[in-house]
Amino acid sequence: SDPVQTSSDPIKRRLSPRSQQRGAVGVFMALTVLLLLVPVLALSINIGQLYYAQRDLEKQATLAALSATQVASGCANDGTPGLLAKVTAEVIRIIDANNLSGTVGSATLIGPGINGFPGVEVGMIDATGGLRRFVPLVDGDPAVNAVRVNLTRPQPTPFLIPLGAVFSGGSLYASATAQQ
Repeated sequence: SDPVQTSSDPIKRRLSPRSQQRGAVGVFMALTVLLLLVPVLALSINIGQLYYAQRDLEKQATLAALSATQVASGCANDGTPGLLAKVTAEVIRIIDANNLSGTVGSATLIGPGINGFPGVEVGMIDATGGLRRFVPLVDGDPAVNAVRVNLTRPQPTPFLIPLGAVFSGGSLYASATAQQ
């Protein structure tokens, strides 16, 4: 007389199809969450990289405009206003000295800026009507007391995933104006 195996038999429980599928939903959920989080993380890193590059470019434009204003107004030249060539040389010196990212040199940054304005302009600030605006002046004008620096750089290469036409091949722009 063979003993009859009951459902409490460990061998029977181990071989049951229901017990073989236990935990499968957890594995699928973990894989799904992982597959959703990786692209979100990659997108976050790429956007952060763009933000950092833009902030770096804005810092360089601001530092260059502040230093170049001293040259343009004559404050750094014993009272003799600097010509555009000297102002541009100062902008290049400051960008090279303070290149925070260390990847893009001044020759790449200074070029046609926002709306096609030159990379470095001398002029004055007009405050009529309560609005302040930069007015370009000719080189050597004694009224020069402000400098506008327009910088351009290519967007950084995406870190993890290429984002197609949205982030590739574009340029970042920054403009800063300082008045002495």
